[in-house]
Amino acid sequence: MKVEKVTAPAATGITRLEEEHLMPAPHLLDYDWRFSARSAKLLVSLAHTYAAGGRICYLGCPTLAYWNRRLFPEDETWDLLDRGHVAIRAWCEQDAFLKQRWQKYDVFDELPPHQANRYAFVIADPPWYQDHYEMFCAQASRLAKGGGLVALTIYPGIHPYAAEKYERLLDAVGRYLGQPEWIASTEVDYAIPQFEHAWGGDAKFYDSNRKAYRPTHMHIYRIVAPITQVPKWPKPQIPLAAVLRVNGDYWRYDRTAFSMPIKVNFSRHQSVERIKSLDKDIVAWNTQNIIALRNSTGRHEVASIGDIVESAGRWRDEQRA
Repeated sequence: MKVEKVTAPAATGITRLEEEHLMPAPHLLDYDWRFSARSAKLLVSLAHTYAAGGRICYLGCPTLAYWNRRLFPEDETWDLLDRGHVAIRAWCEQDAFLKQRWQKYDVFDELPPHQANRYAFVIADPPWYQDHYEMFCAQASRLAKGGGLVALTIYPGIHPYAAEKYERLLDAVGRYLGQPEWIASTEVDYAIPQFEHAWGGDAKFYDSNRKAYRPTHMHIYRIVAPITQVPKWPKPQIPLAAVLRVNGDYWRYDRTAFSMPIKVNFSRHQSVERIKSLDKDIVAWNTQNIIALRNSTGRHEVASIGDIVESAGRWRDEQRA
């Protein structure tokens, strides 16, 4: 089959929260970065073209499932596999058919046997973290039929992104997608989430030439042979809070704040996304639900936010007793 390289339609302007698929608003701690409307429509159309009547799996990309439902309301040849978050639950409350198509699944869990080798086309939008990316590649490979297709978003790797990270994640495709054969690529972009727009962080990732926020590519591969061994990564905990440093200011996100950040004024908090060493008495939070505390011996301990919350709850109950 001859396949030509495909590209996104010309940009006509940036999309914001007035789009229906951005309600409820995305939340940072859900890793909820939704495609722009133009990219979502393009990718759903491509999925149907390449699936050629076969079954489609939307792996960790609920925006596309939402748009599939809107563009092809009678279509039943697709499933959404996602661990779930507030937006998916809200959409399913409004649409019983969408709820039927959603199967709650975390790529860090074992793949149900009935899902293996089932789909003609698997499309995935993994978080750009090493553990998540490798697991998405491995599970997408196992979901696809023999000779089936897998589409993956690729970390950009150009300024302001890290070239070294681009190489690592691209290497994961070769190692954990089985034996992939590149078929085609298309440009995609994302909608600006309110949690980033609120403090102006979107400006750093907005390409004024393309009129696109976080533009990147989605590569389509044919799976010549699926992976035989899934990488071993511990299952991350669902984050409860994060503190990120932006231009010298510190912004705290948590469930109670929903999608809006709260500015904090203490300078002893810092991101530990690339944790190496901590040389002050600090509490450091990151998006992986990890905090690092200096204990009385001067050494650093790492614990989950959930453990701290549970300990605080026990202390509170003891004080009330």
